[in-house]
Amino acid sequence: MKTIEAIYNAGRWIALCPIHGKAGAVLVENVSSDMPNQSEYIAKEEYICPVCYPGVVAQFPTLQWKRIVNIPDRSARATARLLAHANDDIYTVIFPEEREQIEQVLASRPHLMRNWDGHHETLEFLEKENHVIENFNKRKQVTTPEELDVKVVKKRKRRKAKS
Repeated sequence: MKTIEAIYNAGRWIALCPIHGKAGAVLVENVSSDMPNQSEYIAKEEYICPVCYPGVVAQFPTLQWKRIVNIPDRSARATARLLAHANDDIYTVIFPEEREQIEQVLASRPHLMRNWDGHHETLEFLEKENHVIENFNKRKQVTTPEELDVKVVKKRKRRKAKS
């Protein structure tokens, strides 16, 4: 079975399709997201791209207690899983070793800015990014050239050459 690395996006761990990228994103663990009711959509231990194999998320509407609700289509999901297995497209989700530290460093940010895109973003990089975000939020809004200590030079009008 192949492996795929989880990334941290808006307070959630997700897996991305190696072919379709964000179009095939699947939630693998909901840590601190503001988005309610996502626990039922979390992939369990493995990842199958819903774009490559749409049957993996197949549902059909049914009537329960005078309400229409979506029920998983177990037959379509089983068929999609068999196809993915035949094509070796089932991935085991791998989390980084410094997972808890990443979550702690990103916890001070607003939810939509809690992102980690892979091993190229080290803990040191994330802390520097936090510093930039904090300074940006505290920054005074500058509106005049005098506050910037900039001298304004007016352009002179060109004179027309005599013919």
